[in-house]
Amino acid sequence: MLSNIETALFVLGFVQTLPLIIGMITGGFSILSVLTISHFAYFTLPKMYIEYIGLASLNGPNLSQTCYEFIYCYIAMSASYLTLRGIFKKRYSEASKISRLPISTGTSILFTIGLIGITIVMNDPNIQLSSLASLFSPIQLFLLVLLSTSSIGNSKAYQLIGLSVGSFVAFYVYLMSAFLMPAMVIAAIYFVAGCLEKKPLFLLSSLMLGAFVLVSSQTKSAYRTVSWAQNLSLSERWDTYYRLLAGDQLNEEGVLAAAILQEAPEFTIDTDALIVSKDTDGVGADKLGVLKRLNEDTMEVVLEMTPGQVPFWEGKSYEDLGYVFLPRMFFPNKPVRNIWQKFGHAYGYLDSDDDSTSVLFNYFAEAYMNFGFGWLYSLAGILGLLVGGLELFSLVIWRKPYLITYILVSIPFANFHADLTSLVAYEYYMCVLLVFGRYFIAQKQNSRHSIPFTQKTFAQLNSEKARPAPLYSAK
Repeated sequence: MLSNIETALFVLGFVQTLPLIIGMITGGFSILSVLTISHFAYFTLPKMYIEYIGLASLNGPNLSQTCYEFIYCYIAMSASYLTLRGIFKKRYSEASKISRLPISTGTSILFTIGLIGITIVMNDPNIQLSSLASLFSPIQLFLLVLLSTSSIGNSKAYQLIGLSVGSFVAFYVYLMSAFLMPAMVIAAIYFVAGCLEKKPLFLLSSLMLGAFVLVSSQTKSAYRTVSWAQNLSLSERWDTYYRLLAGDQLNEEGVLAAAILQEAPEFTIDTDALIVSKDTDGVGADKLGVLKRLNEDTMEVVLEMTPGQVPFWEGKSYEDLGYVFLPRMFFPNKPVRNIWQKFGHAYGYLDSDDDSTSVLFNYFAEAYMNFGFGWLYSLAGILGLLVGGLELFSLVIWRKPYLITYILVSIPFANFHADLTSLVAYEYYMCVLLVFGRYFIAQKQNSRHSIPFTQKTFAQLNSEKARPAPLYSAK
């Protein structure tokens, strides 16, 4: 017999996976399914596992209410999204087939070198990028998606090379910075591409990167302690990473780093911080730490504490929307956002003297903590319109619907932990990249062989056999 919480999680999981299931059955996909499946992966699935292993105390208060609030938000979001699709049904139908962007061999080699070079430079501890990092990061993402979703003819070997380069970027960034978010983003890219094109290779690559994230999470804290202590070489970082994983698998007592560091006296690190012990419930502290990191409870906490203990924020978390679009390299005096520290202090996540740790929160939690349930459901409806509008934008901006434009617009919606300002800023940068890409890449591909979408006559549009397409399919 399922408990109330287990029932709520089951219903929520069904609602979150339903758009993807419909898309796979009908042979299509939508950005709305990217959003809901990311919520399932980051919120519902970890909580299901926590309930399954009997650590329900890790879940926050009001979990059952939180599940149903998410469901109400998805209903409002789907209603506005489908309404927009109905209004622009013909436009969606005309752009229903997504294809890969053809590029030359020389261009692909140049972009590959650029991607690897930017990745190495951005993660070199001896190079201080300061404000340039905000410029390099979108370019790195653009090149990564371009190489993963373009084609030289129909060469499968090229697709394999693109997947290999992306996997290299994910692994290299983790070795040099101990951050797993790039690997998660790349896994999301491969997942969306695999669903759109129904290519098992992309789905397999996404699963492999997901496995890499889960395995590396087991020793991420220990690896950070070691790798951040000194300016280690790449070979030293690889050796540390490999040995931590080996120790985690072989040492039944969970003592990971002490024996390793005894063989590496050049490390000057307090090994006491790396000792892992077992708790009384039989769950290793390393595993417990992973579960706590995966367990997203900000929505539960916000519902519990607002407005009783924490007054409504009344829009204070949205104050940065006015200038978030300004690049810091041109506006060095742009205020630094510290909303995540304020959130952590207000809701008891951080100690009073902790001014460096950030606590991320979801845009739904942010909506309620600012203006309550009315704005929560209103924002869900607005997000549905935003998803539909950006989806159409991605299909027509390069005059033909390309996989790269669709995925670049999808990526920000795959981030469950984004607040509204961050989500809007990410989408803004993606749209700017697509606008520039239209003239530097796509225009050359379309100028000789196709009529711009905006210049087609009504007679031409009516003569084309545009099949109804509730979701998208790829060639």
